[in-house]
Formats: sequence, structure tokens, C-alpha cells
Amino acid sequence: MNEYTTGPTIEELLDSAVEAINRQDHGSARSLARQVLAVDRDNLEAEELMAVSDNGSVVQRLTLLFVDVVDSVGLSTRLEPEMYSTVIRRYRDEVHRIVATYEGHIGAAQGDGLLITFGHPTPHENDAQRAVSAGLDIAAEVAALSRRLRRKFGFGIEVRVGVHRGVVTIDPVRDEVIGVGANLASRVCDLAEPGTVAISEAVRRVLREDFTLEPLPPRSVKGFDKPLEHFRVLAERTEAPLLSGPLVGRDEEVAHLRRCWE
Repeated sequence: MNEYTTGPTIEELLDSAVEAINRQDHGSARSLARQVLAVDRDNLEAEELMAVSDNGSVVQRLTLLFVDVVDSVGLSTRLEPEMYSTVIRRYRDEVHRIVATYEGHIGAAQGDGLLITFGHPTPHENDAQRAVSAGLDIAAEVAALSRRLRRKFGFGIEVRVGVHRGVVTIDPVRDEVIGVGANLASRVCDLAEPGTVAISEAVRRVLREDFTLEPLPPRSVKGFDKPLEHFRVLAERTEAPLLSGPLVGRDEEVAHLRRCWE
């Protein structure tokens, strides 16, 4: 063991618990979840894993992006039905195009809102970064669409974007994800100001220094007892982040660097 080796992180414990559930080892999954709760008693993902039933469900930790039109009901009453349908279709076309660029997946629509998964069915090591970048692009493209609509028709359209990372259960038949993770993505979206992207603390932990964030005061959301920590994403950083602190969980890489140095 070298000096960079540490015990498992909360992220690693949660990933291991999900793997245990999907091989039907619920005893190990609950044990791992309890280890997380011992150091983070309010961890919603660990609580969700403790409650997963032994019914063969496919459980994953995914990054979820929820995008919704601001005041869509009011917009629908002010516009002719054909015009409203055209605008919503254009907004959805932009979202689909951007999400495809980042290899996310759009499941079933929820009204004018769209729930998008990153990590299923195509996983990437940087799914959180992809989701946040997609969110920024969606907000920018809808703002551009809104400017064109205002010039031509005298009205605009705005969206909110929320990104969360958490535990969900996948229903492949209905092409949907359910669970606390999906609900929290929607709640984070509700907290975003029009035209902006908000992320949860769970996403912030895995972003490293890739984005400039503004911390916002925790706020209560429907269905959850504890106020939700969240952040506004201001921009994507273009400069390379500086490494600080030891490398964790990279024993082989560190050993390779030492051999090269010698």
C-alpha cells in the first residue's frame, strides 16, 4: 500500500451497493448503504438503496437532466393552439439535437418537461460533465429561439434546467426511470431561475473544476424534509484545472508514473 491509498469514498460505496443490488445481493447492498449513512446520515441515495425491494429491478446511479418550459400553461392560453404546438415542437427539436450531441437519452415526456438520462443506455466516465454542458447549450439555444420569436411575433419562451445525480430504477419496457433521483432532478429544475441551469450537491461533487458555480441558499422543496443544496452554473471553464491534493483510487497510474520517473 502506498501513501495515496485510502479507504473507499462515499461515491465508491454507493456504486458498490448498486452493483450488489443488480447481482441480487441485497444484504451486501444494505450493508454498504449503512456504511454511507454512518458518515452521511442524510444521504438520500443510501436511503433509497436501503428501500429497494428484492424484485429483480435494474437499479443504477445516473445523472439526470430535467428541462421544463417556464409558465407553459400561461403561454398556451395566450397563443393559438397551432402556434403553441409549433413553438413547443421547435423547443423539443433543439433539446433532442443537443442531447444527441452529448449522447444522452430522452425518455418519456412529462407535459412540456423532458427527463434526460446520462449514463443509460450509453455510459461515459464524464456523464455529469456532459449533462451540465448539455444544459448550458439548451438554455443558450432556447434563449436564441426566444429572441427570434420576439422579433417576429412579439412573445418569447424560457426554460429552466436542473441536473441531479442519484439512484433510479429503470423500466426498459416503458422507457422511463423512476425513484428519488428522478424526482430530485425535477425539484432542482424548479429551483433554477428562468434561462439558467441549476445543479444539486451530488452533481457538484463529481464536476471537479470544470464549471464556474454560484452557491445558492438551500431551499425547501416539495416531498423532501431537508432543504436542498444547489448551485447555479455560470459557465464552463476553458482553462485546464490545476491538480490539488493526492490522487485517490489511481494506484496503477501512480505506480506507472513512479516507474517512468525512475
